[in-house]
Amino acid sequence: MPTKNPTAKQSEKWKTLFFHISFLFNP
Repeated sequence: MPTKNPTAKQSEKWKTLFFHISFLFNP
């Protein structure tokens, strides 16, 4: 699989977003 994948990049962005939300709800 190519490293420059827009789908993978978007998935990573959502993963980071979810992590931030989780961190906010679980300090």
